[in-house]
Amino acid sequence: MTCAATAPATVLGRPPWHPLADGDDPRDLAARDAFFRYFGQVNFTGSPVPVLVAKLVRVAARHPRVVSIAVAWASRAVRRAGGLRAVARHRIRPMTFVMHSFMDAADVTPAWELTQRGRTSDDPRIRATQDRLAACHYAMAHPETGTLVPACVQHSTQCSTPRKTSSYAACCLSPPPERPVMRAPAPDPPPHPGSGERTAAA
Repeated sequence: MTCAATAPATVLGRPPWHPLADGDDPRDLAARDAFFRYFGQVNFTGSPVPVLVAKLVRVAARHPRVVSIAVAWASRAVRRAGGLRAVARHRIRPMTFVMHSFMDAADVTPAWELTQRGRTSDDPRIRATQDRLAACHYAMAHPETGTLVPACVQHSTQCSTPRKTSSYAACCLSPPPERPVMRAPAPDPPPHPGSGERTAAA
């Protein structure tokens, strides 16, 4: 079980949404696994285009089978999108949906304590939480100690002022400071009856 499920896809012109991989097609699943196996170390977003192309060519030269896998996957993706005419007629717009599956703060605390002691829980739920924490790649530094820990551990167990809006591990944020209330000045009290006459007489 992972913390986030990602579904990359494209939209041609107007919806519908066309997934890049069909989860019910074993060929697409094999292509997905091959992508992560051979291209998992390639940074697609942080490299200039010429450098990225050189990296892709180098991987393909080392593992020629990725070329046939990529061609077969691309043909299936084009068919799902309506064929070559649809792809050529409409502008391709990438659209990705990401769903996060939060861990319960009540599970994170004992799971992390056991992990720190090098022990594994007998409770399947806590053990699953330990496995997810061990696989976490999103680490955060504690603001006071600088220790790197999984984000859910930081949010649910190590915040000095944790904010739990529910039973889930919520973000560690201090409550916003109270803003001063701006009040209109009180009106002057009305003059006492007869005060003007006494003043004039004086």
